[in-house]
Amino acid sequence: TELPSGVKGYTSGSIKDDFLCLNEVSYLEANTPYILYAEEGYEGTLSGNIESINEVVITDGLLSGALAEQTITNGYVLQNQGSGSMFYKVNGQITIPTGKCWLNVGGKRNAIRILNNTTGIAVW
Repeated sequence: TELPSGVKGYTSGSIKDDFLCLNEVSYLEANTPYILYAEEGYEGTLSGNIESINEVVITDGLLSGALAEQTITNGYVLQNQGSGSMFYKVNGQITIPTGKCWLNVGGKRNAIRILNNTTGIAVW
């Protein structure tokens, strides 16, 4: 499906220093996890046709997406803990709701940044 006006979509690339490198896309493919960003916010539903699959987790690059609620104990989840939106390290057990994604990587970093207060999403 095409992205609505004002919404940008990204797939994961690699981690460089403390940043997640993103690849911008112009449309969304079925059964692929994405990071969606709308500077002005977005309320709406994205719809399209997909084939049914038997998976409950889909992975593309470093991103894994939940097609059914998941409990994870490793990786990084997108949150704002007061320092801006970043992927923060999972410490313990956390529930990922259906339709949400996480970085499926290990590591010792406390957080992996994707946002820059001045320029928005940092893309390489």
